[in-house]
Amino acid sequence: DKFHAPRPVTFRFTALVSAEFRRTGERLVARCAGARRIHVADGWQLREDKWALRSAPPSSPQAQLRSWLIEGNDSGQIIRQELASMLPVALLGHSGGCRLLDMCAAPGSKTTQAIDMICAE
Repeated sequence: DKFHAPRPVTFRFTALVSAEFRRTGERLVARCAGARRIHVADGWQLREDKWALRSAPPSSPQAQLRSWLIEGNDSGQIIRQELASMLPVALLGHSGGCRLLDMCAAPGSKTTQAIDMICAE
């Protein structure tokens, strides 16, 4: 059943990402088959789900990517966010001086994405 299938790992970079951390991550993502770039939200969607990354052999590219994802999440350089959650803010755009009221449910990933977008300008 499609509704119960594990979802692919999806993440986006935050405004706090360092150039070195980004380069490392993009190199690791490139080693995983089937990854696709989400340009409008500065993110990536992997073919693997979190269970596949967790069960990957310790020295595999997937295990290295999982370690990088954990480090990035803990340091605030990436946010694990579903594609469907990234798109509304990315497509909304931003024009200087506007106000934004986020009336979506928790955990607040769209809010942090909007703040990143506003602060980047």
